[in-house]
Amino acid sequence: LLSACLLGIGIAVAVALFNDATAAKLPGSWKGRFVFPGQVIDANYVFKQDGSFRQETLNPRGQIVDVVDGRWHVEFGEIVIDWNNGAFERATVEWTDDKTMTYRIVEHTDAIQIGSVTTFSRK
Repeated sequence: LLSACLLGIGIAVAVALFNDATAAKLPGSWKGRFVFPGQVIDANYVFKQDGSFRQETLNPRGQIVDVVDGRWHVEFGEIVIDWNNGAFERATVEWTDDKTMTYRIVEHTDAIQIGSVTTFSRK
């Protein structure tokens, strides 16, 4: 019983440390490309320290053509985005280094986006 309790505490501490590390690395502007069936979307994801979020969709010339704002946080090691328009996204992240991450959408309001993977680079 004691071993199970200690293991549970260890897992909780590990998740908290991962959440803290991701939350500390994430603030800033990130550029990536999502490829969906019949559609390619270049986007900037802007994570602000205060928990606010902005997605900027870009045209092929790199100009911003759409902006959606919301809030972000890290929960159970995953990034959760709640857009102001009622949409949501949950993604896992694997860090290559402080300037590069692999971002995998695991839950989304738009089901076609689930499973999509992109590499985000810090701008």
